[in-house]
Amino acid sequence: MQRYFDENGLPSAVDLYSTSILVEPSRVNYPPGAWLEREGWTPPVIVDDRTDSVHSALGMPNVPAWVVVGSDNVVIQRVASGITTEQFEELVALAAGA
Repeated sequence: MQRYFDENGLPSAVDLYSTSILVEPSRVNYPPGAWLEREGWTPPVIVDDRTDSVHSALGMPNVPAWVVVGSDNVVIQRVASGITTEQFEELVALAAGA
């Protein structure tokens, strides 16, 4: 995804935030801060707490997950899976109000 952001950017009407959730030392991307830095990740990251409050609040059963919120702060769509570049572009268009 970072390559996509670098090459295409996002519409000015769209803000993208990522979350660091379900942090476990046994996972390949642990510690997440170091992993995100190695990947050159530029979107802001919301760090979940030890009780996974962010994960629970999003109401998403799977990781990765995507939540599209409109300008009125109402959830427009949730996707509980990995997505293709084309599907990401559809979510961006939805977020931008297209």
